[in-house]
Amino acid sequence: MEFSAYQRAAHETSQLGLGGPQGAIAPMLGLASETGSILNIYKKYLRDGIDLAANREFLLEELGDLLWYAAAVATACGLDLEDIAAANLRRARDRYPRQRTEAKCPSLPAFDAGYPARERFPRRLVVAVTERVLPSGRRAAALMLVSAEPDAFPDGPVTIGRKLVPRPGTLFV
Repeated sequence: MEFSAYQRAAHETSQLGLGGPQGAIAPMLGLASETGSILNIYKKYLRDGIDLAANREFLLEELGDLLWYAAAVATACGLDLEDIAAANLRRARDRYPRQRTEAKCPSLPAFDAGYPARERFPRRLVVAVTERVLPSGRRAAALMLVSAEPDAFPDGPVTIGRKLVPRPGTLFV
């Protein structure tokens, strides 16, 4: 079913007064209520270890109710769920691209090809870049090595005091 068709069908079942400036309040309260129900199940999962799979039907119903209230809010505000869904996916794809960015090196003979694998530079390197706030309040980029092929650190780096040094016979990247 398409979102626009769902929104029209949901509106036909509405008992809420969706007109006027106050028309979105009741469905927004419904969104909050349904979200609370879903969070309550997850709380029980964390606290009591309930089986989420056993509560699948309940989650299906509550997520359906959440979708109904989202459609009601959209209708009350003169928005179309189809447009909302498309805009959300565009924003998500811009923010979180599926493809990782990979730098391509020119195809040259590897200068370290004659060395044992543990002494070669990685041919593929994945690094995670995050932002952190320093105690001074300044922001700084933090780099973390996610993977390297070949892996020069099969046992990980060694810490001596506060300084990371490579294990003997490995390449420190």
